[in-house]
Amino acid sequence: MHKYLRSVAKYIATLGPIGYVPEVPGTAGTIAAIPIVYALRTYITIGWGIDERFTLFAIAAATIWLIQKSIYAGIWFQGDDPSEIVIDEVVGLAVAMYRLSFGDWRIVALVFVLFRFYDIVKPLSIDHIQTMPGGWGIVLDDVVAGAFANVTLMIMLRLI
Repeated sequence: MHKYLRSVAKYIATLGPIGYVPEVPGTAGTIAAIPIVYALRTYITIGWGIDERFTLFAIAAATIWLIQKSIYAGIWFQGDDPSEIVIDEVVGLAVAMYRLSFGDWRIVALVFVLFRFYDIVKPLSIDHIQTMPGGWGIVLDDVVAGAFANVTLMIMLRLI
């Protein structure tokens, strides 16, 4: 891979300086993901006039693309899920926010807390997903954490 392309892949995977935030790069990545997911979702659903169900397709495509970028970026970092790689937080948050409104800050805050809980604690075998080879484990553990956060909040909202 060309030196320039490797640098771009690394920059994308770490969201620039966000992945290097001491102690809490995943949390910083999730905070950075909020306006990114909001802007992308708004642009796709409102700007293009596409039904939000298309978001699932976009998330799937982004997941595959991110897995590839994470494989390239993972070359520079150590471990199954290097903390510096935080682009996976974007796709995880997109899954967590699926069919939920950015218009209510309480919803966004609850999604943030639930997503971070599932991403950090990794219950229900999420930790096993993280050990998948290459970029698969880096990205898919966040996709599953996002799905758990989304389902948990949907259940909570129905019970209220």
